[in-house]
Amino acid sequence: MFICQSCGNATAPNTRCNKIVIQEKVVIHPFRARANRIRFTDGRWEDTPDMGGKGSQIVREISVCVNCIDKYTKK
Repeated sequence: MFICQSCGNATAPNTRCNKIVIQEKVVIHPFRARANRIRFTDGRWEDTPDMGGKGSQIVREISVCVNCIDKYTKK
């Protein structure tokens, strides 16, 4: 049971909550030298770099009911 953040109605008990992403942002992760450690079969350890990269993070998401989910899904 939850309150839909789109229409404001309370749902019935045991109703599934659907999370919808409203806003995302692009994040660039920097290069990190010696970030990961790898152990070889002969017992040696080696530090390897993390190359970094580009990804997305969720900024804002809302909980919506079954009736409101069609407004936000793209078909």
